[in-house]
Amino acid sequence: MAFNYGNYFSILKTKSSASGHTPTTKLYSQLRHYLSTTTATHSSDTPNTYVILISTGAFCPVHLQHIRLFDAARAHIHATLPNHYVVAGYISPSHDDYVRGKLGENHISATHRIAMANLAVAASEWVDVDAWEAMGVDYFVDFPSVAVELRERVREAVLREGLQVDKERIAVWFLAGADLVVRAGGGFRRLARVGIKTVCAMRVAPEHGLISKDNFVDYLKGGFGPEWRNDIVLINEAPVVEEGGMGLSSTLVRRRLREGGDIDGLVEQQVAAYLKEHRILDL
Repeated sequence: MAFNYGNYFSILKTKSSASGHTPTTKLYSQLRHYLSTTTATHSSDTPNTYVILISTGAFCPVHLQHIRLFDAARAHIHATLPNHYVVAGYISPSHDDYVRGKLGENHISATHRIAMANLAVAASEWVDVDAWEAMGVDYFVDFPSVAVELRERVREAVLREGLQVDKERIAVWFLAGADLVVRAGGGFRRLARVGIKTVCAMRVAPEHGLISKDNFVDYLKGGFGPEWRNDIVLINEAPVVEEGGMGLSSTLVRRRLREGGDIDGLVEQQVAAYLKEHRILDL
């Protein structure tokens, strides 16, 4: 018997999932904009899809490349996928149980990680922070379940707001790097089975055998089948590379903090000030 993913994901429903962990002001504003400016430009046989991007992870701390990836994904979707409009993006910091186990003494609490993420997206008209994964449940929830939970929550919220859009036209897509897709391929195949696409940034990741775009496409064909483009939206990402060849990452930011080094150009100025004010990682 096939596994019933609908029943599995429904287990995640809790009172906290509707208690305000997911801000909607930016979502409503962007959705109203696209509903008013695009509905009349397309025939009924090519309905619009309103895309919400989500990216999960430690964000320990959030850095500039995290935000740039959202902007790159949105630009790619608008340029290459007709009738698709990105109306929101959510940074979803992972639960403390996961981050503490992954990073040990380098762990930053969810309270601080969420606060810094909010500072990082404050100037964005469409990217926001979803705290449900970190604060809305008492346990670690894996990323496919987080994405499905967000889809149900925002569809319900849009209906309550009275916006005139078929909830099936509101899509949640997962934003990730190629290295994560290789490392956690089973999770992304689960997303595909429940109708959630992955927007994947191509990064060179020699530790996973990814030395070119062709390498990664071969992996996708093997893991997702010949119709992999139905499940994966592949974008090119120009990574920020620091001196010594190390790409911009939270690991690099933490190392600089531990060494008392400069983090200008790695994180938003407000995030740098927050790290200093709260003496995070002994800054």
